[in-house]
Amino acid sequence: MCVCVCVCVCVCVCVCVDAGISLIYFLCLVFAIYQKYDDVTNVMYWLYPDLRDWKPDDKVNASDKLSCLLS
Repeated sequence: MCVCVCVCVCVCVCVCVDAGISLIYFLCLVFAIYQKYDDVTNVMYWLYPDLRDWKPDDKVNASDKLSCLLS
């Protein structure tokens, strides 16, 4: 949870300085690079709880397969 607090503080500071959204995104990415993998995944699960049970969709329509082969 320390990561969540640090990210929130970072975002609040950037918004108060009237920074652009690209700078906020960049700072969050740089901050995430130096975190442990488990901390980053916990933050992503906290932001988007639906990611916990997300699986790749293995059901592809036959027409989609055919269109990929033709192109």
